[in-house]
Amino acid sequence: MTLLDEPEPAGRRSAVGDALIVAGNAEPALATRTGERGVYAALGVTVIAVGVIAAATSISAIATATDLAWWLIVPIGLFWGLTLFAFDRGVILGAPRRVDIGGLTSVIPYVGRMLVSVFVGIVVADFACMVLFAPDIEARLAETNASRYTAVVQTEQQARESKLVVEEEAVRQRAEALRLLEAEYASAQQAADAEMRGTGGTRLIGQGQVWQRKQAHADTVRANRDKAAADLATAQSTLDKRRAEVADEAQATAATADTQATDVHRATGLLSRHEAMVDLVRHDNGALMLLLMVTIVFLAVDLLPVLGKLMTGNTVYEQERRERARDLLHQLEIEREIRSAQHDERISEDATLRADIERSRSLAERRVAQQALEYETEFKLARLQAQHNDRMTALMR
Repeated sequence: MTLLDEPEPAGRRSAVGDALIVAGNAEPALATRTGERGVYAALGVTVIAVGVIAAATSISAIATATDLAWWLIVPIGLFWGLTLFAFDRGVILGAPRRVDIGGLTSVIPYVGRMLVSVFVGIVVADFACMVLFAPDIEARLAETNASRYTAVVQTEQQARESKLVVEEEAVRQRAEALRLLEAEYASAQQAADAEMRGTGGTRLIGQGQVWQRKQAHADTVRANRDKAAADLATAQSTLDKRRAEVADEAQATAATADTQATDVHRATGLLSRHEAMVDLVRHDNGALMLLLMVTIVFLAVDLLPVLGKLMTGNTVYEQERRERARDLLHQLEIEREIRSAQHDERISEDATLRADIERSRSLAERRVAQQALEYETEFKLARLQAQHNDRMTALMR
């Protein structure tokens, strides 16, 4: 006699309790007879709570991470909560626990659910901490965006200034070359004049050969000086044009400075907020501890069905379910053997029937052959008799 054969205790069941026990993937009648309604009602509350928390956290996470409308976010969150509820109820609570394996080995079937819990717990804790640290994250984002805008402005200023470096260097080099040529021309012309006055090296007054060479050198240096002066004027003109272009670009950049500042300071999306939170927990031990605690809490809540299954697996209800499963398996085995015997009997009957049919057919064939032989014999005898009669008639004539 099993627990199912015993009368159900009166006054111990309720619709709400039965619904919670069903949510915990148990049978209310059997849980009542085993006296474990509270255990499986608690498991039902656990899987319902985990599904509701999963739906709420997923809705909050999607709302934080995206700009989707609520009428799109809510169905996604509800679908995730129902999926986790169905998975926990069917796979975790519905799986029978084996009693012939060790404690560590019994945890292996739940490793996949644990990995899902770890992933979901970390992701949800991340979004939850973004909400908790919202003021600090906003402050860090403002500081970071301000430094980024300053860096952008400085980069643009350096880019504009770099455009003048080449022209300014060309002007400086040409000015230095012109200064050297002017000094060289002054020295060469002074030497030629001194030679013509007779105060030079030859002490001869007049335009002699030495003076001509020195004057030719002075003229060459003057021509180089004039060419250098023209190059300097050209370089200066190019520099002035470049400065005018840079000034125009600076004015255009100033006109769009507000737009650029708005674009930079608007960088408050999910990645920017996550980066700010990572920077916050990296430099603030309190924020890091809070992040770890929130993550552990979400992991613990998400692992409640697995923990409940592992802690309540060897109950009287489970033992009765195993007994019923063994009885059902034994009954199925008996039915299988009966069906196998019936199948073998039908095969034997079919074989006997086929043998009887074969014997009947053989007898019929032999009877037909015998009748045919008798008919043929009678026919031959009749023909011989007719021939004999014909001969006798002929002799009598």
